[in-house]
Amino acid sequence: MIYLEKATGHLNRMRLVLAFRHQDGGGHIGAVTDGIYIHLDKGAGWQFGREDGSIEPMPSIVGALMRQVAWEVKETLKQLGGDLAG
Repeated sequence: MIYLEKATGHLNRMRLVLAFRHQDGGGHIGAVTDGIYIHLDKGAGWQFGREDGSIEPMPSIVGALMRQVAWEVKETLKQLGGDLAG
């Protein structure tokens, strides 16, 4: 599990990748109906502060989550003696 929130539920890697692939990466079969994915794509209520003291809502955290999953896959392949970089 990579994300848990009482109000929206949990999201594992497989669910994240499938929702991302369905909506943001390719075969747009229809509207994304995964509520947790939509919640994360809207920033999940997270905010970040700027140096001037202002606070802005996080636009989306899906990209950061996908980069983390990709890094984990690459590191696992390295440990197994392979590598995506060739």
